[in-house]
Amino acid sequence: MNKTTKRILLFWSIVLVGILFVIDNAHSQKFCLPHKEFVVKTKQFYNQELKELGTTNEGQNVIELFISENSSTWTIIMTDTRGISCIMKAGTDWFEIAKPKIDEPGM
Repeated sequence: MNKTTKRILLFWSIVLVGILFVIDNAHSQKFCLPHKEFVVKTKQFYNQELKELGTTNEGQNVIELFISENSSTWTIIMTDTRGISCIMKAGTDWFEIAKPKIDEPGM
C-alpha cells in the first residue's frame, strides 16, 4: 500500500469517526423543562398524569411515570435537584398487569 492510499484511508477513517460521534451526540440529547412546566404540558398535549414515582439510589433524582387516562401514551421523566425534568423514555399502549392475590395464613 503506498503513502497516498494510506492517507486516503486515514482521512476517511477520521471522517467516519467524526460522523459517528455527531450521530451519537444527537441521539443522546434529551428534552428537558422545569418540572412544573413539564407537568402542565404533558397534561395539556397528551392528557397524561403522574401515576408512579421513586428516587434513584443516590437520592439525587426522582423518576416519575406519567400515563394518559386511556393508557394510550406514557412518559418516564427524571427530575434533578434543581427541578429540571428530562424525558427518559416515552411510548404508547401502557398495560397494567393484575397483581396476584396472596393467600395469608389463617384466612
